[in-house]
Amino acid sequence: MGPKESNNPTLDSLINTHGLLRDLGLVSKDLEKNASMLYSVLENFNSLFKDRAWVLNDYLALECYKKAVDLALDGKLSQAEGVLIKGVDEGLSVFIQNLSTAKEFEHRADALKNAKELHLQKNYGASVPLLLIAIDGISNDIANLGLFAQDSNLDVWDSICQYDNAFTYLQKNFLTKSRTITNSDEITVPFRNGILHGRDLNYANIAVSSKCWNTLYVLRTWYRDKKDESFKKAKLNSKKNLSNENKNFISYLQKFEQRESDSLFINDSGVYEVAKTFLESWQNKQWGKIVPLLQHFIGKHSGKASGEVKQTYDKFKLLEFRYENARLDTSCSVVIDSFLTIEYEGKKEEHQINLRVNYTAEDLLPLPINHFDGRWYILQNSLTKILFGRS
Repeated sequence: MGPKESNNPTLDSLINTHGLLRDLGLVSKDLEKNASMLYSVLENFNSLFKDRAWVLNDYLALECYKKAVDLALDGKLSQAEGVLIKGVDEGLSVFIQNLSTAKEFEHRADALKNAKELHLQKNYGASVPLLLIAIDGISNDIANLGLFAQDSNLDVWDSICQYDNAFTYLQKNFLTKSRTITNSDEITVPFRNGILHGRDLNYANIAVSSKCWNTLYVLRTWYRDKKDESFKKAKLNSKKNLSNENKNFISYLQKFEQRESDSLFINDSGVYEVAKTFLESWQNKQWGKIVPLLQHFIGKHSGKASGEVKQTYDKFKLLEFRYENARLDTSCSVVIDSFLTIEYEGKKEEHQINLRVNYTAEDLLPLPINHFDGRWYILQNSLTKILFGRS
């Protein structure tokens, strides 16, 4: 059984779709493993960690959350927090690289890069105030949100960071909590008022600094999902004739199950053409052609997305590419064994990549391959070791 219904219909749809696939016997071991991890995190994370000022966001890996949950359920909360702190550090590079995708964050790029260096140098006495000031400024720039104002409205529809209203809980219990008595005992949560007003004196530790970074991750996740809210609501509201859609869904699943040959099924699906267009566009620096092929850009402004693609890919010159094999991972996903030769900072590199291509609808709901409402999208995370896996 999955978690309860929430104000996050994307997650609810994924969970329901997984249940349907599982009932039909079409769930791979990897997909079942990932679904089990997701269920465990959604059911347990907030109850275990919200009082320690942790909130789910897009910058920590699902595996990190699951490991922390398992440790916490085993009574090892200190070790669990250590896992989350390590996850924060691992998310820093991607977060800093993505600052340019939102002007409210980009305006503070220099300060945040400085805070990153201070944090990694373990100078938490300096990193914590700098991060709290950045959070304050960014949140005020976002439509005068003001995370440190008691009456700020953090409502957002369909966002992981507000699952069970966790972001609101963080705001009310830590970011805006009154601290009127001077305290020399060590704190491990980001009491903003106590720290910046000189009441909480012993705040300079890795836990507080990491939770300030995590709050920034949450704020960035919230901001993106808030901007996408109207698009996702419109898509959801346009869904009609659910019973007919379910019948179509099952029909395409049955076609997948009854396929005679994996290779013929893949060849006829159009996935190779999408992969070729993506790689050739990268090779030719045609950034605008890449945008509609990347799953995480669904529903985003194409002009801004093209700029983000250019910033991400332009530094990696794709010299050659080839793929030798493709395999069905699930009824809605293909993995292509790809070999890429790139030039980075004047040096040639060879990379073997498992290029994952997902078949989904425009509302991000996975669909069986060849379903008339779906199309192929490249999952950029499968290129992480090239694009982001560098110090």
